[in-house]
Amino acid sequence: MSDRFHPISMRQLSRWVFSELAKKDSIFGVPRSAFFVPSPDDHFRTNKYGYPMDNPFGVAAGPHTQMAQNIVVAWLNGARFIELKTVQTLDELDVSKPCIDCQDEGYNVEWSQELKIHESFDEYLRAWVLIHALHRKLGFRGDGPGMIFNMSVGYDYAGIRRPNVQWYLDQMHDASDHLDGYVDIVAEDYPDVHDVDIPTRLSDTITLSTMHGCPPDEIEKISKYLMRERVLHTSVKSNPTLLGPERVREILHDDLGYVDVAVPDEAFEHDLRYDDAVAMFRRLLRVAHSMGVTFGVKLSNTLEVLNFREVFEETTMYMSGRALHAITVNVANELNEEFNGDLPISFAGGADAFNVPALLRSGMKSVTVCSDLLKSGGYMRMLQYFETTDAAMDLVGAMDLTDFIARSAIRDPGFSDFVSILSTTSFSDTGLNPDVDECESLAGLLSGGFEGSASEAIRDWGVRRGLMEAEIGQLGDEVVKALARINLRTYASQVRQAWELKKGSFLRDRSKTTRPLGLFDCIEAPCEDECPVNQRVPEYMRAVQEGDWDRAVEVTRRDNPIPTILGDVCDHLCELTCIRTHYDEPLAIRDIKRFIMQHETDPNLIPQAPPNGIRVAIIGAGPAGISAAERLAMNGFSVTMFEQHPYPGGMVAGAIPEYRLPRHEIDHDLKALEELGVEIRYGQTAGKDFTISDLRGQGYAHIIVSVGAQIGKRLGLEGEDAAGVIDALHFLREAREGHPVPVGKRVAVIGAGDTAMDCARTAWRLGADEVTVVYRRTIDQMPADREEVRALLEEGIGVEELASPVDLHIEGGALKGLVCVRNEYRGDRDGSGRKIPHPIEGSEFELPFDMLILAISQDALIDFFGEEMPRLTDRGYLEVDPLTLETSVGGVFAAGDVAGSGPASIVKAAADGKT
Repeated sequence: MSDRFHPISMRQLSRWVFSELAKKDSIFGVPRSAFFVPSPDDHFRTNKYGYPMDNPFGVAAGPHTQMAQNIVVAWLNGARFIELKTVQTLDELDVSKPCIDCQDEGYNVEWSQELKIHESFDEYLRAWVLIHALHRKLGFRGDGPGMIFNMSVGYDYAGIRRPNVQWYLDQMHDASDHLDGYVDIVAEDYPDVHDVDIPTRLSDTITLSTMHGCPPDEIEKISKYLMRERVLHTSVKSNPTLLGPERVREILHDDLGYVDVAVPDEAFEHDLRYDDAVAMFRRLLRVAHSMGVTFGVKLSNTLEVLNFREVFEETTMYMSGRALHAITVNVANELNEEFNGDLPISFAGGADAFNVPALLRSGMKSVTVCSDLLKSGGYMRMLQYFETTDAAMDLVGAMDLTDFIARSAIRDPGFSDFVSILSTTSFSDTGLNPDVDECESLAGLLSGGFEGSASEAIRDWGVRRGLMEAEIGQLGDEVVKALARINLRTYASQVRQAWELKKGSFLRDRSKTTRPLGLFDCIEAPCEDECPVNQRVPEYMRAVQEGDWDRAVEVTRRDNPIPTILGDVCDHLCELTCIRTHYDEPLAIRDIKRFIMQHETDPNLIPQAPPNGIRVAIIGAGPAGISAAERLAMNGFSVTMFEQHPYPGGMVAGAIPEYRLPRHEIDHDLKALEELGVEIRYGQTAGKDFTISDLRGQGYAHIIVSVGAQIGKRLGLEGEDAAGVIDALHFLREAREGHPVPVGKRVAVIGAGDTAMDCARTAWRLGADEVTVVYRRTIDQMPADREEVRALLEEGIGVEELASPVDLHIEGGALKGLVCVRNEYRGDRDGSGRKIPHPIEGSEFELPFDMLILAISQDALIDFFGEEMPRLTDRGYLEVDPLTLETSVGGVFAAGDVAGSGPASIVKAAADGKT
């Protein structure tokens, strides 16, 4: 595939659009059913710069607005404020690739325009003609397509005055030299286009995009030129650094948890500062007023940060997306308060379907998006914007956007500020000066309920007081501004604590699976790729949706040997790759599996194959052994399991606490083995009660070793044999079996996986006064399931972060304390991307504990092979063939934690058993 854009001809483009529409009822793969169809009943219709718009949503200038196809699809999916990709005089650049990294929050490097200026204009004109033609062809209401093309130019005054940029501005002002030729080409496929009135002026609005660090006098000079000499409605794209270093970092790090994101001091030093910006914006508002155009700001530009990822080569990158949202909202609030609502704001900073209603009721004139549309679903994600906005407006009974602002504000606790805001407003245009009593009267009208729209109620109030038309008009405007300020104040406060914006709310860094990515990747479900047992998640989800419980159970059982167990304790990595993560939140795949299995009374098994006369011995009745037994028995093998404990289940039954996995759920999965005729011999320890040779002598053709990793690893510190120091698996098994080890008053747990979480929560349940997890990294780096970490913290269990044990304080043979060294991060990461902790010299400190539980992984005990000892890995586990799981000893296989890379997850063990 080429990494260069090669624009196709207008004839090819037109033929593609209209032939696909005729043959497939779609355009560029977007089905007609997904087109946004404007209606006179739409609550969110608006106008901007004097132009009617079907809605206030659009696409921000970016990679998705630079080609005609991009723009047409954006319009088809509802974008009506279309910010065209920024053009500049330097239009032959070597673009870094990749230049965008959008796994979660977005990052980009500068320079992404790949078309020359004349090519950009050509793309915009093609889109302009096609959209007008499609508006007629699709039978949409109105005289025009209800949209605005907003130009974007950069990056300095000298560049804008260069001939190529001047030519671009001229053509966008009057494209008559080029328009008719493209109309004639489109007419070859759609003759009625000749009857469509297509304006020759593509745009009289512009957004100034300047480089980070552009001086204020340069910004002002360009803006004045655009308004005075070009007579363009002008917005200045402003930087989030306007909020200042303290507040930006406080929101980013303290409120939202993006602790890895470092905003350098230089970003604040060379960017436009707040006081300079305010003074400049006031001057530019006066210029706009004198020229009869509108001046405003676009919030916001990207945020300059240090590159801490491995995608770009550059040392600096620029942040966008959801991490930027709260910062941008607070910049908007600052400017809105500074200008009493008189500075028009176009919003673009982490907007999505769930926050656009809040932005609209806060008075944003338009809301455009980029990062959100670069994720799964693309432009069609915009359809949800209309759904959530409609729902929010219906909730308060709003008839239009002005009514939405008003009805939202009167429900806001901040409405108590309405009188003070309105009574201090300057009505300079008309001389109207309502006093406090009049403002209170108006507040009473609004809060007391009114019929019709807020605009009608305000007008009626003005008429009753004998106000003139101009006064009524300005009163309505100022009341709406005051109400929008109330809403924005509240949202600016709320958004700093919004759970869905916090870094740890979802793990979005596992978007890609190991499956090779093809040119079209719309069908495959990544959750299936991520599932070790290849659970057909979409199939059982569909069965649940249709209420077909038998089918849901059958699908789940078909792929999953222990679905009831995994419905409770699977590490559900499938949810990390769930496509819905990039819309709102992942589907609750594990919870739905648990729900499905609650509808199964007896195991729903496929018909068992006839006996084949082959005997198989399985050593260990844990998840891997159970799974292997079930699949082998299903296929006609005679299976006998040898288990050293008096019950089956391995670590699942012996170490996972009852509150996470009740015994009856384990027993439910084991019913399948009973029905299949699997024999389980309890109290059988390999190497003591039998050997591999014994099993061969008893006629077992194949032997599967699935004994797990049952020896807890040690710290390697002197005194680990002291009273009070205990292995995690022993501690958990004793508790599970009903004879728990007495816990001390102060308990420490070393580790950060699910086992460590289980130990800490179990110790707390057993009566420890204080339980602390000691971890060498920070909480966000813990490998334990997010739900388990959250539950740990909710139960009041502490976490001593960035601490590594270096010594044990032992007195009289008993533990008295744990000596640790404090760690720090220095920016480097290991092969998995996790931060590497480094000890700080001289930082030793002691924590008083009388019990220490070691939950730092396990080793395998493999002492029963005798002379047939198979090869081991360098980590001490059984080396196996990656496809068959056969060891170096013929006929002997290994599965689960004892094999390959060692301890992993329960579902991985089940997958090994299936193999």
